[in-house]
Amino acid sequence: MFIKFAQAIIEQWQNAKDEHDKGKAGKYVTCSIGFHLEQVSKTSDKTTMVKNADKALYLAKEQGRNCFVQSNIIAES
Repeated sequence: MFIKFAQAIIEQWQNAKDEHDKGKAGKYVTCSIGFHLEQVSKTSDKTTMVKNADKALYLAKEQGRNCFVQSNIIAES
């Protein structure tokens, strides 16, 4: 579900072809998405969840334009 959602967002940005003249990244606005999924338990930590999502975002940016990275953790209860 989340993968299809991320793909749909990226596809919409690609199809929009919104131009920008800032930087050297390219002619059009692009989209990088990083998200984190975790089965929440009593030991889950909000700060760690946000950090994992942030890491996923930066990995997506490193991989190039119009892509996403998903981070998963199955926490033990």
